[in-house]
Amino acid sequence: MKRITVMFFGSGTSTPDYIKSGFFYLASLVLLVGLFSCSPARHVTKQVNDLSSKFAHHSAFVLVDPHDGKLLVNVNGEKYFTPASNTKILTFFAGLSVLGDSVPAFYYRKTADSLIISGSGDPSFLYSGTYTTPHALNFLKSFPGQIYLSPRIPTPEKLGPGWAWDDYDQGYQPERSEFPIYGNLLTIQYQNPSWKVMPAYFKDSISQKSESNPYWRKQSDNYFYASAQTTPSTVRRIPFLTSLDRAARLLSDTLKNSVIVLSKPIPTENKFYATPSDSLYKTMMQKSDNGIAEQLLMMVADRLSDSLNAEAAIQRILQHELAQLPQKPIWVDGSGLSRYNQITPLAVVEVWKKILTKRKLEQLLPLLAASGRNGTLQSMSTSTRPFVFGKTGTLSNNYSLSGYLFTNKDRLLIFSSMNANFTVSARKVRDELERILTYIHEHY
Repeated sequence: MKRITVMFFGSGTSTPDYIKSGFFYLASLVLLVGLFSCSPARHVTKQVNDLSSKFAHHSAFVLVDPHDGKLLVNVNGEKYFTPASNTKILTFFAGLSVLGDSVPAFYYRKTADSLIISGSGDPSFLYSGTYTTPHALNFLKSFPGQIYLSPRIPTPEKLGPGWAWDDYDQGYQPERSEFPIYGNLLTIQYQNPSWKVMPAYFKDSISQKSESNPYWRKQSDNYFYASAQTTPSTVRRIPFLTSLDRAARLLSDTLKNSVIVLSKPIPTENKFYATPSDSLYKTMMQKSDNGIAEQLLMMVADRLSDSLNAEAAIQRILQHELAQLPQKPIWVDGSGLSRYNQITPLAVVEVWKKILTKRKLEQLLPLLAASGRNGTLQSMSTSTRPFVFGKTGTLSNNYSLSGYLFTNKDRLLIFSSMNANFTVSARKVRDELERILTYIHEHY
């Protein structure tokens, strides 16, 4: 049998050069592998994949440095997801691109004995959910003559494509209209022995029932029901059926003056500005107000095409301002109520980058939800100051979160996380994602 000789290199024995170079290469390779395996990017990638495995759903995560455009993390960033309220990021960008510092409350033409007004789509008129000024209401109250309400042609569709029909009486799905008033919502609260109602016009349209459901509305008309078991602390907003005639009646009741609907449009060339645009953006982005999002997109359409056709605004923005997105979104409404909306995390990140070109960062951040401080991110655990500013998006079995993230070193990053088809509560997915974002905050 052939003898095998094993040589040990020790004192008095010189190591051949080819062995030295081989050991050096091997050691370098081991070091590089070790460094890579411990890198923040690899750790984040593992966390995202673990999240997907834990709840057996589809996950994606993208992290970008906006200063040099470097893609730091990309897990399924090119795949499409249902964005839910992350759709409002597109609406936000459209508003910043098209609308000015303020939006018109309505259009008007004034003569000696008549005032003709037409809707601009402004959602803030008499709506407690957003900042309002008394200027528009006072302007109408102070007019001594007859007020007429002129229709807009074509009339906007009340519901968006793909909206859930059985959510018709849920406060997060008010109808769209040319002249929103009170946010197109009835606000009701039990105050023994009756109910406090706003607008008061509907106070005689409420009946008491024995069902456990606190408040609801019939689908076909504006009759509302309240349960005898309702507690005084329960406040509910319920969408009412809209029409131009109903807007006129609500306006008449509020002004204590007759408002007559015209049978055909009359030109109303003057604009009555009353609402700062940022006040609408802030409520939309922090509280995820769907009604404001839908009306904002209609106002963008009005500015671009002289109509309240939201689809026209979407096509115009996609063809011009957002033409260079890495993947073209399927975008059908302003709020994200529709499951027809589809977008990739890479495209979401690109929109956030474009938003930075519209406003300075210090002007943008106060409009967004902030971790541990306000809006839909208020419950997120955070350090002494917020480090995530952005927008959440939730539909059943879907959760998205994207925006700006500041690291411990005050480095600004942009991220997008999208999750689909999980069967656990969204809270569990959100908790895991918060751990990932906290890790990025601490290690980048």
